[in-house]
Amino acid sequence: MPKVIENVSQRIIEAALQIYHEDGFERISMRRIAKLSGLAVGTVYNRFEDKEALLAHVLAGDIEQIRMSMMENVFGKPAEEALYAAIHTFISKTMEESHDIIRCVLDMRSQQEYVERILVGACEQIRALLQEIIIRVYEEHSIMLREPQAAMLSDMALSMMQVAARHGQEDADLRATVVYGMVLANARDTDLWAEQTTERKKRGLLKSKKPVITGRAHQLFPTGNIE
Repeated sequence: MPKVIENVSQRIIEAALQIYHEDGFERISMRRIAKLSGLAVGTVYNRFEDKEALLAHVLAGDIEQIRMSMMENVFGKPAEEALYAAIHTFISKTMEESHDIIRCVLDMRSQQEYVERILVGACEQIRALLQEIIIRVYEEHSIMLREPQAAMLSDMALSMMQVAARHGQEDADLRATVVYGMVLANARDTDLWAEQTTERKKRGLLKSKKPVITGRAHQLFPTGNIE
């Protein structure tokens, strides 16, 4: 009867993380992971195609933990408070040493489609959460975002959050405040949105004023105005 090896994936992941923290990403190899985890090289390859795929799976798990923390911290808050809480949670969690692997994998420029799918899928849920919050923030300021606008703003917010988490010497509070202010600035600039609306009407591009609000957004945040 073949020997049953328990917790194979976890042993592989822990070995990869140990090598990364001690020697860096470039020193990780599937053979070295196998040796450290006490597994055969073939067993490691059976679970993960290569080290990029392995680290992408680690990243996806870390991002899911961050997303769950964001959900917990924004639930039930008014829109602007929820926006700050989401930004602060992402930045503070990503700055933690335990999530140092995220900064490494975010720099990966993999040509492998399966790695890209893992990374895109992991980030998409956080982006969707940000988009829901941003829609509510702008709605509170009487700005009805169209779907492309909401998607663009959530992409910009996520990019700024990633940069803020990876660079600078300030603490998470200051970094989150800077990103929050930049995201919120457009919502409070009613003249800017009035000008854009007028221009779109002239060009015949404004077809609907219906806001893009999802059901989950209404469940997450109260509908009252922010004082």
